[in-house]
Amino acid sequence: MMNEKKRFQRRVFRSFFLSSILFTSFISPAFPFDHSPWAALLRAHVENGFADYAGFLKDKPALDDYLKRVGDLSVNEFADYSREDRMALWINAYNASVIRRILEFYPIDSIQRIPDFWNMKTVQVAGMRLSLSEIRDKVFRAGFRDERATLALVSGTKSSGPLRNEAYEGPQLLDQLRDQMNFFLSDERFNRIQAKKKKLFLSPLFQELRADFILGYGSSETDSRFSPEELAILSFIRIHLSDPKVKEWITNREYKLRYLPVNGSLNQSVKEKDKGKT
Repeated sequence: MMNEKKRFQRRVFRSFFLSSILFTSFISPAFPFDHSPWAALLRAHVENGFADYAGFLKDKPALDDYLKRVGDLSVNEFADYSREDRMALWINAYNASVIRRILEFYPIDSIQRIPDFWNMKTVQVAGMRLSLSEIRDKVFRAGFRDERATLALVSGTKSSGPLRNEAYEGPQLLDQLRDQMNFFLSDERFNRIQAKKKKLFLSPLFQELRADFILGYGSSETDSRFSPEELAILSFIRIHLSDPKVKEWITNREYKLRYLPVNGSLNQSVKEKDKGKT
């Protein structure tokens, strides 16, 4: 009976906790969370969207210290942050935790070698311990409902979006996400726009998350060549690309839409000095 009561209390607390950090708006505190240690690690060990895990391994104490400070943050202090500050902290905590989990088993070539990678509660934010899947699906997809932020989460595979080489920060978050989406959409490792062949190959993330785009980017428009979800995705892509010629090509829809296969290989960067050895 006591165990059931404790489980119920934990469920109530978790519901209140997630609601408070996702949906309540407050004025940002005078001293926002300091992401500079994480930013320094990203500058040192992220190259062209991929991670240098060997480099991160050497700086693991600094990574552990950053994640500990994220976990030790009080619920009340976190709840006082603006929506953008909270979102930035969640993204940073998620991506840093992915790297930290991979380091436990590195060197490896795929996260598939890591047991219970998605469901083990390895991420701690403001005292609440959650799994990667809980953060992605409950905090971001069901909570913040911003597809740009969801796509900024990195899974440690080459099928995930690129890892940004700077920390996300609340005051700059919207600009950072806008820039990150243009990078993601324009880089042929993640999405391939083949205008001459009239083909558009999209990241498998779009296929997996396709229903999420309806709310923010869907419309009453119909096109027999594309599903409503695909039309919403194309609207998202058109908005977040910076090249006007490519935007126009997307708008005309004179192409076939396909999805790239899932690539579960580790998103490992190749340093310039090592390229001749690979």
